[in-house]
Amino acid sequence: NPPFMYKRNGEEVAQGIYPAVLKAIFERLAIPVSIQAVPWKRALLDIDRGVAGVGGIYKNEVRLLKYDYSDPLFVERIAVYYNKSNPIKFNTIEDLYGKRVGVILGWSYGDDFDLARTYEQILVEPTNSDEQNFDKLSRGRIDAVLAIVESGDRLLAHGKRKDVVMAKTLFLANPAHLAFLKKTNQLPLIQRFNKELAEMKKDGTLESMVQQELAR
Repeated sequence: NPPFMYKRNGEEVAQGIYPAVLKAIFERLAIPVSIQAVPWKRALLDIDRGVAGVGGIYKNEVRLLKYDYSDPLFVERIAVYYNKSNPIKFNTIEDLYGKRVGVILGWSYGDDFDLARTYEQILVEPTNSDEQNFDKLSRGRIDAVLAIVESGDRLLAHGKRKDVVMAKTLFLANPAHLAFLKKTNQLPLIQRFNKELAEMKKDGTLESMVQQELAR
């Protein structure tokens, strides 16, 4: 999902904030890296098989048992979006109980949401992209969508989907990380990665890179 990680039609190279940051850090480390944009479900399968790491993944209780994490690459602000014809006054997760909510297939939206989803207090309808979710919301097929603010801004830019608006209260702010399966013993690499990441934050390189990708 733009602007974080995506692949345009006909392009082989992954684009977005996370590919740019990961590429820059591994270049600093002089370590070859292959960065691919794949559906989230595929990314989770690959990390669980130990054949790849995942850039831009959240922590939750289940994942902390399986994965080793880097320091945060970026803090993603997740918002609730709704259709003007079916407004939602959102303040807490309970305001979504009984609602049909569009999410990304395989994503975690925090332990509270995941629990509400398990007990079907929230009726989750997953798709492969924010764009698909916003289209469903615009057509009235779901009640709300959870999406990262920067992704939502892009999908609502230039007057697109004028019937869709963002709730004033944020749903969640989630740090996103690079992670590997614990069994692959990548902690030494993560420690080196964190050192370069800290340098990029300190000298302003990271913020400059993020703003450049957001402006595309």
